[in-house]
Amino acid sequence: MEDLTGKQLGPYQIVASLGEGGMAAVYKAYQPTMDRHVALKVLPRHLANDPAFVARFRQEAKVLAKLQHPHILPVYDFGEAEGYIYIVMPLISSGTLTGLLNGQPLPLPRVLTLVTQIGEALDYAHARGLVHRDVKPSNVLLDESGNCLLTDFGLAKMVEGAAHLTTSGAIMGTPNYMSPEQGMGQKLDGRSDLYSLGVILYEMVSGRVPYDAETPMGVMIKHINDPLPPPRTLNPNLPRQVERVVTETLAKDPASRYSNAGELVRDLQAAISEATTAQLPTATPPEPPTITREGQRNRTWAFAAVGVVVVVALIGGAAFLSGAFGRAPQAATPTEAIAVVKFTDTLVPIPTTPVPTEAPTVALPTATLPSTATPIPSPTPIPTLGVGSTSVSEKDGMISVYVPKGEFTMGSTNDDKDALAFEKPAHTVSLDAFWMDQTEVTNGIYALCVQAGACRAPISASSAARSNYYGNPDFAHYPVVYVSWTDAKAYCEWAGRRLPTEAEWEKAARGTDGRLYPWGSELPGPSRTNFNSVKGDTAAVGSYLGENGNASFYGALDMAGNVWEWVGDWYGGTYYPVSPAANPQGPASGTVRVLRGGTWNSGAADIRAAARFQFGPTNRQNFIGFRCAR
Repeated sequence: MEDLTGKQLGPYQIVASLGEGGMAAVYKAYQPTMDRHVALKVLPRHLANDPAFVARFRQEAKVLAKLQHPHILPVYDFGEAEGYIYIVMPLISSGTLTGLLNGQPLPLPRVLTLVTQIGEALDYAHARGLVHRDVKPSNVLLDESGNCLLTDFGLAKMVEGAAHLTTSGAIMGTPNYMSPEQGMGQKLDGRSDLYSLGVILYEMVSGRVPYDAETPMGVMIKHINDPLPPPRTLNPNLPRQVERVVTETLAKDPASRYSNAGELVRDLQAAISEATTAQLPTATPPEPPTITREGQRNRTWAFAAVGVVVVVALIGGAAFLSGAFGRAPQAATPTEAIAVVKFTDTLVPIPTTPVPTEAPTVALPTATLPSTATPIPSPTPIPTLGVGSTSVSEKDGMISVYVPKGEFTMGSTNDDKDALAFEKPAHTVSLDAFWMDQTEVTNGIYALCVQAGACRAPISASSAARSNYYGNPDFAHYPVVYVSWTDAKAYCEWAGRRLPTEAEWEKAARGTDGRLYPWGSELPGPSRTNFNSVKGDTAAVGSYLGENGNASFYGALDMAGNVWEWVGDWYGGTYYPVSPAANPQGPASGTVRVLRGGTWNSGAADIRAAARFQFGPTNRQNFIGFRCAR
């Protein structure tokens, strides 16, 4: 392919060549409309002359552009210009997995992290009917934090079907990492990609690929016919438990392999854990862990906080409280019927006796009035907290809905056809009572924290389709976007709340009856929630009310679509099977944080209440927002 450096393709000015492979050339290009550099993948010129290929390319590129996963390199744009077809992606300059594989085995914890991230990307794509067909180290980019970004989804399939391919029935791919069925030209499914991931795993633990030959055809024949060389012959220090996982992943028969990457990751994690445990010396049991200040706060917040100030509104001479119990009022507001609950930072020990599931009913005392005033009747008794109770934050005016203490089913069952491996298994979780923000934090109320100097402004004042979004009064009631997990955490702390745990978010969204969506299990339509690019951008919070609205059982709004929402937990693809049954708070550490709820350009599968997404905590995107809890 000719060197296109210095030329213009559509709106992109090509700056430099980054390399050329068997299917495309990659360039660094400048996009003036966004004032950024991007990676431009340019396909051979002859493909643009094939009308059937062009039509298929447009269709496939639209599918690829909808892939949203923290370990899949997103597609920004695609187009045709000057007789070329091109795909536009983020520019990642920190290298590929190829540079990490230097002929020596990698540490097993690093192996587990890499395989987990690649596997999660594959499971996500396979659940949407996409097979990569060319999983190899050079197609796994590494960002500055060392996290994986799988690229070139579907490109091999696009090019393989081109009418101008030099030989009829030719197969596109990389022989060193190609599955036996791909080498034989058979129909492929996700298990072919798992085989390719297995070759990468083999290389990670042994320092080399399993098969080599003088020609690509010779390598393919070995993948089809030759027994797998045991990786322990190359790395005698490799635990046998790990070798068994590698062997199963590289079974010749697809039916004998893992059925999905989630199964592979779980077995690999268990094998590494078992091998590590077997090597540890017997030790004296550790002292019981000390409950941290933050951990104690999360466990006692709803029932053991002290120093509560309750502001009770008066309506027609009757006072009502919705926000706390067992506390006397300090003052009354003469206007709106709201109850403001302010929690101090004082902590008390966790009670040893069971906490009642419902608040006791306590009568408000009769106010003492001057002798010249007309006495008023004794106030109405305080109602108990339950479903439908709300409170309003004194700090930012956010309405919160009450979620009572109790159990619910978290995660997806096998009956859910859209469920991914890292949503399973469905399991029973018990949570203490908590409050959840009724809507996402909006531009207007986020600006209060910025003005107070406690939060930083969003990285961009625009949104997906609006150049003047944040700071524009017209969009004050729309969810704030372009905020990181760190930004969201800072805001919630400033407002006297915190990010919800993943379990709290899911319970607030789906209730206790196992529904698929916040409103029930029926598929959503465009009048129910903002998803599938109906608006091409965010919608005002609370836009979908009424008979067919999207309120959850507890009254939380917009928990499906609009924006993905940060939650407090680190993400762990294999965390569910071992998570605590009571008040789970996610893995103790990780590299990416969990998001929930789907976004304005999600499909119906991603706005299910059990759907999970992940991003690095410093990422700021036009489809990510948040809400708080306490």
